[in-house]
Amino acid sequence: MTTTPNPTHPLLAIQFDSTTDFITLVDYCDTFVDALINSEELSIKMALCCRLNACLTLLQSTLDEPIPP
Repeated sequence: MTTTPNPTHPLLAIQFDSTTDFITLVDYCDTFVDALINSEELSIKMALCCRLNACLTLLQSTLDEPIPP
């Protein structure tokens, strides 16, 4: 039996991966930071920090790629 995660904050349901557009990832980071600033619940802040970290890690990997001529 599998359990379906039930996020308590709508931003925790946002899906992104290594194929997500750079600009979209930047927008997600901005959104996660805004939510972190406005959140008072520790568990939500921790979850948003994890999402922000994942998003920033993906952004960093795109910066390491060479720019095609």
